[in-house]
Order: sequence, then C-alpha cells, then structure tokens
Amino acid sequence: MGAEGWTNPRNVPGKRGPFKVVAVDPLRSYETESAMPLGKMCIVNRFEEAGPGRVRIIREVALHGGFVPVFKLFWYKSMRADIALTFAALEKEAARRHAAAGERAETTGGPRWPARS
Repeated sequence: MGAEGWTNPRNVPGKRGPFKVVAVDPLRSYETESAMPLGKMCIVNRFEEAGPGRVRIIREVALHGGFVPVFKLFWYKSMRADIALTFAALEKEAARRHAAAGERAETTGGPRWPARS
C-alpha cells in the first residue's frame, strides 16, 4: 500500500492521471484513489477465478465531490471505453505469457506459482 503511479488517459493527451494504492487483498483485489478537483476517484479492482486458466476482473469506479458532474459529462464515457480496451489487451498479453510459460514448462519442469491462501 502507498505505492503511487499514473495512467496516461487516451482522452486527455499529454496529461498523466496520478493515483495511489490505498488497499490490497493479495490475489483478490486492490484499491486506488486519484485526486480530482473538489473530490476524488476511487477504483476497486477485484479478481475472481473463472474456470481453469481464467480470471475475471471486476472494476468498480466511484466518483466523489463537486467535480463529478463535469467529469461524467466530459470524460466518464471515454474512460469506460478505455477500460474495455485495457482489459482486452490484458487478456491478450496473459494468453501470450501463458503460452510462453507452457513452452518453458516443458523444458524446466513447469512454472512455480505462489500458493493461494
């Protein structure tokens, strides 16, 4: 917790969106907060098993404060579209890494994953 980073929103070129990780439940979820004028944006990312080799990601976005109507009017719709694109790219990258790990597993005895608690 406390780690900070930023996003590069497609709908606001050249502008970084800083965030801070405020809660972590290992292998299950993490939460971030981003300052907005007169408020903040809170994002919760949850991970659930979705069958063999699959993970379901659920993202909940909550906006707080006086800037919310302006944000929803100008940026919320494109942010939601970006989330779909990001998750599609994440799924593609996960499949690529899974295939690469499978190839390595044949020669190294298999990947080593942390035990789930």
